[in-house]
Amino acid sequence: MSSQMNHWGRGRGLSRLLARETNISDLIQFLSDRDPSPWAEVVGFVPDEIKREGSKTENYADLVLKSGSDSAAVEVKLGHSMSKEQQAAYESRPGRSPYLAALSFDEGRLTETDKELWQFLSLSNLVGKWEQSNDELARLLAREAATVLRDWDDMISGVFEPPTSSQALPLAILGEKFLARVVTRRIAVDLSTAGKWAWAGVTSGGGLPIVQAWTPIHGETIDRAFIAEIRWSSNRLRGELRFGVDFDPRHRFK
Repeated sequence: MSSQMNHWGRGRGLSRLLARETNISDLIQFLSDRDPSPWAEVVGFVPDEIKREGSKTENYADLVLKSGSDSAAVEVKLGHSMSKEQQAAYESRPGRSPYLAALSFDEGRLTETDKELWQFLSLSNLVGKWEQSNDELARLLAREAATVLRDWDDMISGVFEPPTSSQALPLAILGEKFLARVVTRRIAVDLSTAGKWAWAGVTSGGGLPIVQAWTPIHGETIDRAFIAEIRWSSNRLRGELRFGVDFDPRHRFK
C-alpha cells in the first residue's frame, strides 16, 4: 500500500469538498436557491426561503425551509452524531418531525422510537433529486455530487459483504474518518441487536473511529467482561482487532 493510501483524507476534487458536513449543507442550499422545486417531493412544499444555520429557536438546524406557515428543519450528518441534548432539543420542538440527512447506511442505526420522531433522508437520494432539474447548473452539479455520495454508500455497504461476494470491499477502502465512523456505528447497532453490549465512538485526542463490545465472563455479570474492539489509527486504515478483559463498561452507555 502506498504512503498516500496509508493516510486519511485521500479524497480529491469534489470528493474532498463534500467530506465536510458544512460543505454539503452549503451545496444543498445552493441547489435549492437555483431550483427549490425538488423539495416538494421531500417535505411536501416548495420553500421560498432556505436558511443555513437556523436560529436558536430553530435549534441551529443546518437547513431551515420555509414557505408561509410551513417549515422544516434538516440536520446534516456525515461522521458526527448528535449529542443527547441536541437530539432532545429537536424532538421537543412543536410542528413536523425534523429530518436527518446522512449516508444511507446510517438509517439502520435509528431505533423504532427515533423513526417516530425523525424522518430520514439519504444524502445521495436527496442531492439526486436535482439530477433532473430544469436548471442546468443545478442539474450538472447534482449529478457529480450524487455520484460521490453514492460511491461512499457503496464503499460502506461493500465492507459488510461476505468475503466471497463480488461486492465485498476491504476496510482499507474507507479513506475518510467519517466513513469508518458510519461503519463502527452500524457494527455497534448490529451487536446490540444481537443482545451484546456495544458502543461506537472516537478515540480521545485523535478522534479516530473505534467500536467496542463486551460479553460477561462465564458465571459473572457485565461488571467482569471480555472486551473486543476494532480501533483505527492515524496511519493504519484497516482497523486493528483487539481482545481483553474489562471491568464495568456501563459508563460508556450513560
